[in-house]
Amino acid sequence: ANFDLMEAPAADDASAAAEIEAAPAREGGVAAADQAPAEPTAEPTAEGTAQAAPSSGAAEEKPKTLLQALGDQSNRDVAQQFAAFSGALAFLPILGLFASEYLLRSMVSDSNSRWMYSAIVAVLLVNLVLGAFVVHCFLEGFPDPDPAA
Repeated sequence: ANFDLMEAPAADDASAAAEIEAAPAREGGVAAADQAPAEPTAEPTAEGTAQAAPSSGAAEEKPKTLLQALGDQSNRDVAQQFAAFSGALAFLPILGLFASEYLLRSMVSDSNSRWMYSAIVAVLLVNLVLGAFVVHCFLEGFPDPDPAA
């Protein structure tokens, strides 16, 4: 038995689509293509007056891209600060690892112990950078809540 479901005759798809569109017309209804677009309805407001709902034809505001968002000066400053802390988080621990290993060569003769101490310094540097970022963010302050709300 051939159970290949991927190959269906194209005529069946077209006739099925035509059958679906014709069904409402046979039942006394109006096909979707023949219906007029719905008009916006008036919705009552708190004052009891009716206001027209916004039309669906109005141009919707497109979401901003990353480059458009960075064009704003306040966003650019935040992005620069974030990039600086990200760079510090990427490079300081690695530099600290190798620098502390080099400095410990004269004090610790065992290579495994020297790398372990250097790794501890690198982990401390990671925590130092993350802590500095959190403190920096809190020192920036918080936006004032909207007084009109």
